[in-house]
Amino acid sequence: QPGSIVLLRISMVMVMLSFWSVLYGTFLTRSGVLADFSVHSFVDLGINQFLIGSLVGFVALGAFMIAFRWRDIHPEPSFSKVNSRTYMAALGIVILFVGGWLVLLGTSAPLLTRLSDNPSAVGLSYYFSTMSPVAVALLVLVALFPAFRWNKGLSKPILLVLAGIALVATAATLLIVGVTSQAIYLLLFGAAAAALVTNGFVLVQSWREGKLVPGYISHVGLALAIVGATASAGFEAKKTITLPAGHPVQYAGYNLTFTDMVDNAKGFNCHVNVDGGSNSFVAALAHEFPKNSEGVMKKPFVKNYLLYDLYLSPVSLEHPQQAQEPGTVYLEKGKSASVDKYAITFHDFELSNHGDDANGSMTATALVDITHDGRTEEVRPALHVISGEVTPEVVSFDNEAGRISIAGVQPESGGVVLKLDGPFVPPGEPLQATLVVEVSEKPLIMLFWFGCIILFAGGFLSTLEFRRRRRLEQDFALARNEQQSSATPVETL
Repeated sequence: QPGSIVLLRISMVMVMLSFWSVLYGTFLTRSGVLADFSVHSFVDLGINQFLIGSLVGFVALGAFMIAFRWRDIHPEPSFSKVNSRTYMAALGIVILFVGGWLVLLGTSAPLLTRLSDNPSAVGLSYYFSTMSPVAVALLVLVALFPAFRWNKGLSKPILLVLAGIALVATAATLLIVGVTSQAIYLLLFGAAAAALVTNGFVLVQSWREGKLVPGYISHVGLALAIVGATASAGFEAKKTITLPAGHPVQYAGYNLTFTDMVDNAKGFNCHVNVDGGSNSFVAALAHEFPKNSEGVMKKPFVKNYLLYDLYLSPVSLEHPQQAQEPGTVYLEKGKSASVDKYAITFHDFELSNHGDDANGSMTATALVDITHDGRTEEVRPALHVISGEVTPEVVSFDNEAGRISIAGVQPESGGVVLKLDGPFVPPGEPLQATLVVEVSEKPLIMLFWFGCIILFAGGFLSTLEFRRRRRLEQDFALARNEQQSSATPVETL
């Protein structure tokens, strides 16, 4: 069985590569090579030598172990036909292997292009164009799998007919109704429908016969997960909306109103009232100042529904060039503004991280000059982040006639919002800001999570079933050995 030996040896290699890919993913995100391309990566943490050493060491160790036992890797005797589950399973492994390499190339693009004059990263279009055919091929195999036996060829031709009908009917329905006319979507949904029909048919049949085959449960979960992922990513509706404070904006049947900003222990939340008639709620869009970071981390608000998820993602928080609240000014680097007799000039931020602090802390100090009565006074208001809690430091000026503090920062432009207090500041209207958000609806995303749960449940049940069969085989072998050892010499002859 030369082919079986090759497949078994390749399987051993892929087991090693699976662990190596985890280490490689850690290297990509922790080494800083993706810092300019992904918000999910870290800056250079100074551990690149350790990461590279781990990669090389484990690859060398795995390669040595496989090479050392290369001749000892022999499969059990097999007499499988080409049109059998055995070869389909092997083909599925090859397809997943190819998909893994395509993902590896995509995620490694910044590293591979680093030597060129224009290092770049691939976009979502790369993964869609490369992984969609992989998903279609896997779904076709999953749909055909129940129609064949292990090693013995076709056993249920009716399932091939049902798979073909499900594929054609689904694609035709989507085309006629006008959902999509793109061939890749028609193939994805059609193949998924075929996989659901054939595996669901066999699953129900096995249930009626008093036995349950967990593998078919995993196949159903895989098909549902791919349908959910395809629908949510391919048919997402999104739009960037500008929300001036206090002014409702209508989109997709909702009235969105940016109401206020509320400070919390980690930063502040921008509150948006979402009024959809009987379905109304307040979305809190978080802006946090994480430790050991110079920027603001923005978090979207997600509202889950049965058929879709509503995402409100903060893009930017814009302050007007002229503050409406007396005593509050928004300044970019090098700019000046006047409040009463005081001319305020903002130069830059001075950032400091205190990694040796047991709690961890960060301080952002604004370098500000205040000119009044023919003289210039340097003031240094600051924001202190200690254990995730943000505390502004108020600084006095002009012999404590006034006080100044940082009311906010503008990460996109590097600007600052300064708050001045004192008898020279008259009462007035509050500062009005504008929140820019991206509103998106992802259809059938719940189907993806539901499919994943079913997929892992089927895998867990398959593991239990495999262990049960191994125990039965061991008990049977033990009973047979005891029977042979207790037989008389005549019986043995």
